[in-house]
Amino acid sequence: MNITRLLTETYIRMITEDAGIEDAAADVHAAWMARPGNAKNDRNAHQHVPYEKLPEVEKEKDREHIRIVGRLFAENPRGEDESETEHHERIANMFGSIAHEKFRDSLPHHERFDKDGKPVIRDRGVRGNVNLPWDELNDAAKADNLEAGRAAVAAHRKHMN
Repeated sequence: MNITRLLTETYIRMITEDAGIEDAAADVHAAWMARPGNAKNDRNAHQHVPYEKLPEVEKEKDREHIRIVGRLFAENPRGEDESETEHHERIANMFGSIAHEKFRDSLPHHERFDKDGKPVIRDRGVRGNVNLPWDELNDAAKADNLEAGRAAVAAHRKHMN
């Protein structure tokens, strides 16, 4: 049997059977609240509550972080010459790329370009062209998704193993 398939099937079985996903998702949420770019304000005050008090739709976003990272671990084993730290950073970077592409896909065309057809530059005050693929973004524009990936990796490692 293909090792990747076996790992993926094992992970899917763990996800459906392991209550650890709730603890991991709660850690992801706590890390989100602690990030400076997510300071409590009028726009996100409803999300600055303990995980248990979040609406189900918000909890599901945090659970999805754990599922994505789990699939990435299953499909991308640590390389022979790769330290555990390097592997975790590689997984966090892959997560960041996926999150960025989901964000780009969610934007209507009119939010990607201004009225003159020029790319929209935004990211919580960080200059970043939302139209660029992950590998072309500057480090500042990657920071939020990369931190989300790191938080999901840490939560997954803590609660899902």
